Amino acid sequence: CVHLKTLSLGWCLEVTDAGILKLICNCKKLQILELDGVWRITGIGYLDLVPTHLPLLKRLNLYECDFIPPELLLELVAAMPQLEVLDNRGCSVLIQKDKRIPDEIQNDWFVPGS
Repeated sequence: CVHLKTLSLGWCLEVTDAGILKLICNCKKLQILELDGVWRITGIGYLDLVPTHLPLLKRLNLYECDFIPPELLLELVAAMPQLEVLDNRGCSVLIQKDKRIPDEIQNDWFVPGS
């Protein structure tokens, strides 16, 4: 999958964290990754690898991925401002204006670069 640019695994219910880790390490040209409904994944241990292993990634859909902690998504967006991440509710993950990762979700969010 070295030349793969778009991958949709939406609602592939058997996908695990181990499978996503292999994908991140081997599909370095991915620009769009759709993981909506892949509810088993947690993001722990591999989401921090995305900025270095998937530098071209522009869109990450995590709708219905309820076990991924919001803090991990915020750290990912902070590290990759060009990345649009949709969280477990289908909302864009944004960072606070002061660029710090908040202790809890608040209302003063903005899109990086806006």
